[in-house]
Amino acid sequence: LARKFSNKIYATLLTLLFFFSPVLWHAHMLRAGDLNAIGLVTFLAALTAYVYLRDSKHFWIIGACVALNFLTRGFVGLLLLGIILLSEFIRPYFKQTRWPVRRFIITIAIALLPWLAWHLTQYLGNPSDYIRIYWQEQFFSRIYLPLQNHSGDWLFYFRFLKAKLGIWYLMIFGLSVVFAVYKIIWSKRSASVLWCFSALVFIVVLQAMRTKLNWYVLPLMPVLYLLAGQMFWQVYDRVKSHRAVVAICLLALAVHLGVLVNSRVSALQNIPSNPTFPVSGPWYEGKVLPAYYWYSHFEKR
Repeated sequence: LARKFSNKIYATLLTLLFFFSPVLWHAHMLRAGDLNAIGLVTFLAALTAYVYLRDSKHFWIIGACVALNFLTRGFVGLLLLGIILLSEFIRPYFKQTRWPVRRFIITIAIALLPWLAWHLTQYLGNPSDYIRIYWQEQFFSRIYLPLQNHSGDWLFYFRFLKAKLGIWYLMIFGLSVVFAVYKIIWSKRSASVLWCFSALVFIVVLQAMRTKLNWYVLPLMPVLYLLAGQMFWQVYDRVKSHRAVVAICLLALAVHLGVLVNSRVSALQNIPSNPTFPVSGPWYEGKVLPAYYWYSHFEKR
């Protein structure tokens, strides 16, 4: 995705910086390897497909990637589809052509039909458990109630990211969002629309939800890195100081690697004396099972 607005060297450095971010290796994210990691992959796949295949005859791949995200993360897939459709609707503002109606219908149908088929199957199989567990407990309860006492105020995610990345990175991320909004409104640059919409949508939703969990912020992270990367690339495009940009990226990467290695070593040293998860049982097995099956199966047991 970074390669779309920069060269190969810069895109590679930004990718490594993102991949080794301490946020990505927090519990329930990449190092757990559970549904949140799969959700991040399908989320990025959908954005990549939209950026590169929007005008191709293979545009249907966009809908397929969104469908996979729906089946993995549920509500996040709805946000993802909304971001893509909103980005498409606003294209005339930049004097660009919008998708024909046929492409809208095909993309939405491919994205939604597998998800709807899964829900219909679950409802027909066991309607009472399906409604109680999926919709009441796992969907609506997370919005208006702190599920399983996972509560927090409006600074919850700010404190989490500050602890993982530091205040300077948060200032850079915030500045990059403001910079992107400025480019969209006053310079009418469409390159930042997708990332800006993604960031704003997830920030608003995370603040609105009553359930606060650290790993909810995962889909927001690649968008913030892309916005920051795009901002610095445009600065480089003005000053043409390639060495300075590379030096800053390498320094940031070294700092992140140091933080990451130190945190992982400390965690490994603490495992024998403070085990985090049991080696078997519902919680451990549930990490590799679809959420609905996990709850319905182990609740009955």
